[in-house]
Amino acid sequence: RHLARRARVTLAVEAPTDLELDGVAILRPTPRALAELAAAADVIVCQGLTLARFPYLASFRAPVVVDAYDPFWIAVLEQQRHKPPAERAADERHTRNGLARQLRLGDFFLAATGRQRDMLAGGLCLLGRDPGPASLVATVPFGLSSAPPKPADRPLLRGVVPGIGPDDLVLLWAGGIYNWFDPVSLIRAVGQAAADHPEVKLVFFGGRHPNPDVPTMRVAAEATR
Repeated sequence: RHLARRARVTLAVEAPTDLELDGVAILRPTPRALAELAAAADVIVCQGLTLARFPYLASFRAPVVVDAYDPFWIAVLEQQRHKPPAERAADERHTRNGLARQLRLGDFFLAATGRQRDMLAGGLCLLGRDPGPASLVATVPFGLSSAPPKPADRPLLRGVVPGIGPDDLVLLWAGGIYNWFDPVSLIRAVGQAAADHPEVKLVFFGGRHPNPDVPTMRVAAEATR
């Protein structure tokens, strides 16, 4: 939405989506159509393993901006911890290679925090690329809307969701349930607290990832059980 104020923006996605954004064309292109989009673009923005899967995106005239807000290679260490050693090692090599492809092919990088920027700068230095004070990596925080939140005009949880009373104390788990979090301890703690304070309720916003390619995490199954 922000970029669409100044430029024509196309968002290319792989999974089916009903997302609509004002001023943004949302497409689900074939690999050939993706190449045609990239060839016509002035700037290409990508993230994750995109450059590992489609390295030709870096062969066009458009500079490639890598949004490196997600340190996925660290997440994989915890996410795959329960797998057999050989399978885990293969997954870790795959994500490390994906990170290296990002750092080699990207023309500019976005980090969400200063610590992420430091980590990216270190990786670029290992590849012989000088990140400089502001030449290759910019810090772009995200997670909150630029518009101030507005009070709801009606109850959304209290007195609406079965089991939550109009005066209950609601605790929100606002993100996904991943293996590197510990929802089980929280559930047990709320269960103990509820014995003396039945007005305490715990609500999970997301139990399943919106991307169908992301499997249900082991800890999510433990939390449900």
